[in-house]
Amino acid sequence: MALCLGKYIYYTACAFIYVDARQAGSMEFPANTRKNWLVRFFFLLGIAISTSTGYGAFQILAQMDLAHVKPLEYALIVIPFQINFGVFLGTIMQFRMEKRNARKQAIMLEATRYEQAAADEKQALLDV
Repeated sequence: MALCLGKYIYYTACAFIYVDARQAGSMEFPANTRKNWLVRFFFLLGIAISTSTGYGAFQILAQMDLAHVKPLEYALIVIPFQINFGVFLGTIMQFRMEKRNARKQAIMLEATRYEQAAADEKQALLDV
């Protein structure tokens, strides 16, 4: 039990530390960039959402006498699931952020290409 808990804590910590999507050198500490801290924030936000929602749901069920969860069961079973689900939510938020940034960069690249083509046409006309 303690070994499983230790491995779980280790893997959760690794998810927060190694947030880069690097293939080579993936176990080296990533640079402290704004993007990496934003990804960590999304992980924490996802964990906070899933944990608070799950706790609230169990409290409502307990008040209505529909389900009662012992504190030990909650700590050993429910909280690790909520943390994993929170990391999943954070990952979804991260992918959406990266997709939005890629779309913005593509639009900017296309606009730069059109500006360069217009400048080349003007230069060709001026050279004649």
